[in-house]
Amino acid sequence: MGLAMGGDGINAFVWAFCGTVVAGLLLLAYMRFESAWFRLAYASLPPTGGLSASAMEGERIPGVRGAPDAIRLRVGGARTPKGRKAGHIRVLHISDVHVGQLGVGMGRINGAIRRADPDMIAFTGDYIEKAEECGRFIRFMGMVGFGGPIFLCMGNHDHKAFHGQARRRRSASAASAASAASAAPARPGAPAIPAGLGAILDGACEAACGDGGCEGMRGFAEGIARAKPNAAVLTNGTETLHYDVRSGGWAEGPGEGVCAVSVTGFDDLRAGKMDAAKGLASRDMGADVRLAMAHNPDAVLGLPEKAFDYILSGHFHAGQIWTPFHLEYRMLRRERLSKMNVRKGLFGFPAGLLYISAGIGCVKVPLRFLARPEISVLDVPLPEADPARLNLRP
Repeated sequence: MGLAMGGDGINAFVWAFCGTVVAGLLLLAYMRFESAWFRLAYASLPPTGGLSASAMEGERIPGVRGAPDAIRLRVGGARTPKGRKAGHIRVLHISDVHVGQLGVGMGRINGAIRRADPDMIAFTGDYIEKAEECGRFIRFMGMVGFGGPIFLCMGNHDHKAFHGQARRRRSASAASAASAASAAPARPGAPAIPAGLGAILDGACEAACGDGGCEGMRGFAEGIARAKPNAAVLTNGTETLHYDVRSGGWAEGPGEGVCAVSVTGFDDLRAGKMDAAKGLASRDMGADVRLAMAHNPDAVLGLPEKAFDYILSGHFHAGQIWTPFHLEYRMLRRERLSKMNVRKGLFGFPAGLLYISAGIGCVKVPLRFLARPEISVLDVPLPEADPARLNLRP
């Protein structure tokens, strides 16, 4: 009898173990699937009208540790409209690519760009996790199917990648000096202008992997510009564009029916590279719409009231892997906004309207759970546009 009960117990244990393994494998398969199951998140941003964004109506979120209160704003819908909104520019916002852990294929990203039909694309940081991935992201940028203006700012992982690379290069140099006999022979000099796009991108990657974090980061930015000439990396600086509301496209300069749109990109806060004073000084205060990009959402806390109309950021990945009681934010995040439940979506702050993207890639592991990756489609109103008078395209 005892043996029979023991056998039943072993069978139950085996079944429970097998069930747990199968459930775990199914969960991992789903998490891997979700990491590639991105969505187009549409938001029609409200006009600021010169008012402080935190004065808008919405759910008030109390501030913590000296941070001001925030206002959660409900906007947009599940689907991106087929037609274009009159008197708006459309910004495609992509954040946290993490190209080494990216589950979304380039074809699907370009398909999303075609469906959204944006006027400009904003990338808000965290493209690589190690310097060896710079060539992969440069190739990624070269394949982005968009000919309009593209702006990028850097994130904490981008800086961390080149700092780690600098340490590895110093260690390698020391080892080479200690054992000169093991050194590889010098390679013949490469031509100044490599032949073919692949060689150009390889050369850009080599330039990005220079001596040290700063040199490497500058080379990385130059490589991006070589791969995508219509892309600009903004480092605590501003560029101003002009949008012709009549034709629904970019103009060469100011004129009747033309709105000025300025874009300010801040370097990363967590990496200690954000220079708020320099970025603010570079603003075009005469622009009709002032956009800002900063990878870390906490950057909004260091900006003065009404500094910008709209601020785009990412960094939080919407948690990436959901855990009960938001433990992923309580244990893994130090940012003040994450402690306020300001983690994804549109929020009003004294400095401006802050949009936080869930990001498209993954960090550390190529898995997501209840935190779908997204590409954001943001319709930004132009305050001086009169749709009836200017006869805008639908």
